[in-house]
Amino acid sequence: MMKYYITFFIFISFVFSTFGQTNEFTKIKLVDFSNVELPPKCGREPFGVTLKFELLENLDSINKGGNILVKILCPSDIGVENYIDNSRFKFLKYSDKEEIKILVDEWIVWNVYENENSPTFWAIKIENLE
Repeated sequence: MMKYYITFFIFISFVFSTFGQTNEFTKIKLVDFSNVELPPKCGREPFGVTLKFELLENLDSINKGGNILVKILCPSDIGVENYIDNSRFKFLKYSDKEEIKILVDEWIVWNVYENENSPTFWAIKIENLE
């Protein structure tokens, strides 16, 4: 009986953790990739990297054409090292503030754009459009 309670609890936790997320992809274009140094592969430490993109459509209160920063988790797992400037992507962002707080606390994210004041998002998923 306890096994059913645990299974039910895990299922409910998953439903509520994904409930606050939007399922809308946003189209973006990679800019300024040449200065980015990529972190090591994820293993014992959870690494991410911040990349700069131009919006190809509006996102929240940011207009098309504006620059944003996107934090990508375990970039080597999705082939970020093969990205090139002006490539087009679509990405799905985290929107739940509690999940973002956990990401900030637990992930080591390399960011060469620390001194920029661009809006920053955490990517749940990023896919090449080309």
